[in-house]
Amino acid sequence: MNVIHLSCWYPQPDKPNYGLYIRQQVQALTELAKIDGSKHVLAAVVVGPGKASFQSSLRYLDPDSDGVRGAIVEIRTRFWKMLYNNPPFLLQQFRQLYRHVADGLNPDLIHAHISYPCGVVARQLARQLKLPYIISDHWLALKRHLQVHPLRHMTYKAMMGAQAIIVPTTFMKQELAKASVKHQLPKLVVVPPTVDTSVYHYKPKTQHNQLHLVALAPLLKSKRLELLIDAVAELEAQNIPCRLTVIGTGSHQSNLEGRSFDHHAPVRFVGRQTRKQIATHLLDADAVLMASSYETYGPYLAEALSTGTPVLATNLPIWQDIIAPGFGELVEPTVADWVVKIKGLLSMQYQHETIAQFAAIRYSPTSVAQLLAAAQESAVQNFDQDTTHKS
Repeated sequence: MNVIHLSCWYPQPDKPNYGLYIRQQVQALTELAKIDGSKHVLAAVVVGPGKASFQSSLRYLDPDSDGVRGAIVEIRTRFWKMLYNNPPFLLQQFRQLYRHVADGLNPDLIHAHISYPCGVVARQLARQLKLPYIISDHWLALKRHLQVHPLRHMTYKAMMGAQAIIVPTTFMKQELAKASVKHQLPKLVVVPPTVDTSVYHYKPKTQHNQLHLVALAPLLKSKRLELLIDAVAELEAQNIPCRLTVIGTGSHQSNLEGRSFDHHAPVRFVGRQTRKQIATHLLDADAVLMASSYETYGPYLAEALSTGTPVLATNLPIWQDIIAPGFGELVEPTVADWVVKIKGLLSMQYQHETIAQFAAIRYSPTSVAQLLAAAQESAVQNFDQDTTHKS
């Protein structure tokens, strides 16, 4: 089977995590294609802020260095928000790009990544090419978009026309079902995020004379990192030695650093780190902490589990897919409960290798690619059956 992937997000030199989830999915499918003989090509139109009125460049992806075959049109402009929210303009760009990347491909399926705007574009392109399409979506703001965005009706039409919508967690599946109760959405399929298990893998834990804790998140108000700072400050006051390493950057950083200083909390802010550096921190940690007030999927926690590191996370419905019994604890969003659950690490005997083995099976690129490929095959078969029935 031959698949063309559409995306408006792709990692950039100044934004290495921008669209990383999407690239990892396509990379996993590309690797699987070496076994099953399928072909996957990515067409990306990335619109971002720039000083010029309009500046466009085309870059072909190198399968050896990028792990993906395809091409990217990068558009830099002062009017980027206007163009990003202009589906006819994006459709025109994707049509032109399609000619560059689909030569000889003869695609069976269009796989759009993110319902808006790529799902909207995929619906139009699929009608022109008489192809089925599916949508993968992990967008944190999708539910709100479907409630308030001026173009939400176009998004609904795109989602309703897809053969399937792939989401990373049961929680997001449930949230989409609630938000779309008046619309007949297609099959919602849960496929977990992929983890690069060549980077995030198990090594035996080193014994420490203090608790080593890691928080990995953008430093934003919604991530509630102040709860963790206050908790480790309280533990230090109780003469329980611990250290919290915070990985990430964001607009709330100066406030968090000031709070840490004022509370005499044993916290290190190490900023942005490479994947190998993050893996080193995770392997050294006794636990990874996630205090967010809202999430739709948990790539950081999946990466932690892949190293055999247990996780403590705010008690949110999303974590039902990730934090299985023996893999960590759910925590109420109070300093007192964070203190209790962190102290519990001192007596809990986690089976680190077992955690890593389970995560390696669930989140490995091969496992995720097989689930994605099954959804793609099903979409093509259902479309062929519908077309035959209508004819």
